[in-house]
Amino acid sequence: MSSDVSGVCLQRKKQMLFTIPPIRLETSSPYQNYTKFQLDMRRKAEVLQYTGNSQASKGNNLTKKQQMAQILSGKYQNSTYPGTIVQNVTEVHNSLYDISENSYSYKTIYSNIDTNCNNSETIYTSTRSSGVPGPPMLLYKDDSVPLYNYKTNTEASAIVTDEDTDEWRYHITENISVLHNTSVNIFSMAVQYGIKSPQNTYNFSIPYGMFVRGTSKVNIHPGYSLTVSLSTTTPFNISVLYNDSNVTDPNTGSALELNTIYTDSSFNIDISGSNVNPNNIDISGGNIQKNVRKTFEAYSYGGTIKVSNMNLYTERGFVYDITSVPKVSLTAPLGFTDYFDNIEYGIVFNTKPFPLYTNKNCTIVDKPYPPYRPFELNGNSIV
Repeated sequence: MSSDVSGVCLQRKKQMLFTIPPIRLETSSPYQNYTKFQLDMRRKAEVLQYTGNSQASKGNNLTKKQQMAQILSGKYQNSTYPGTIVQNVTEVHNSLYDISENSYSYKTIYSNIDTNCNNSETIYTSTRSSGVPGPPMLLYKDDSVPLYNYKTNTEASAIVTDEDTDEWRYHITENISVLHNTSVNIFSMAVQYGIKSPQNTYNFSIPYGMFVRGTSKVNIHPGYSLTVSLSTTTPFNISVLYNDSNVTDPNTGSALELNTIYTDSSFNIDISGSNVNPNNIDISGGNIQKNVRKTFEAYSYGGTIKVSNMNLYTERGFVYDITSVPKVSLTAPLGFTDYFDNIEYGIVFNTKPFPLYTNKNCTIVDKPYPPYRPFELNGNSIV
């Protein structure tokens, strides 16, 4: 395994395939009971009530010391002990003696705070007096409206808690087509932060198909057929790479030895349909063209490849590439190259379930019928 700077950069590039962006939207929306205007106004009021780093000496933005001084002064303090005693004098007329007398009453004032304040009353403020740009409107805060799409508790250092519990992830595409005896990356696997052991054994299975295509040089006689099949020796040759180098087995320190089991398959096609017409003339579109060459193409589902004993180091951040160099055999009549050119044939990894067979300007005579199995890595499958 490469440990130089180029190797680290290559690993970093591969890791970008497995990046999952953070969730930006809430799973449940309150739009069912509230209008968009109400939700927007709630967020505006929440933002505008904070004044940032304005000077405490201006307006009503008091420092903690100033607030404590006001509390201790008693101006805003509710006391439970007797406060200021106030005497009320009322003149009362005594009709019996026809004289006036003073009546005295006393009460104690405990606080100067208005205890009858209505906190539920909505206060409206014009945007012009609030310094908000745009057309004038009334701003208000309604606590009964939920705060929607409003980020809270943001870390000043931009560090978020990683809640990723996956042990590994894989990246694979559908219909990975590769020519005979050519290397191809089947899928990549990245070890994640939820991994629990320093090494682990993996196994996977993947569906495959076979294809052949070419171009006719002359008219093809009826019954002219080709057979596409797997090679008799190491038809898939699966390898595991780390930074383009073969990995070693953690237990033995030697080359990784994989167990590969596959569905052996082949299919036969009749390519006499590659003729344009008996005289090799194309009359489509009202134009007559002689000696028109016609292409043929056939694809057939082959079965499943199962690979086990993939024992790997599971250091966090490691990205492994699983590759293959498939080998396919093409059986054709003698002089085949005199009739066709541009002949290509190979394997399709992770083929889709539909369609399992396709043909163009030819006929598939013998079709294999193995059951379709989707891709699986340690029991986790995708379709």
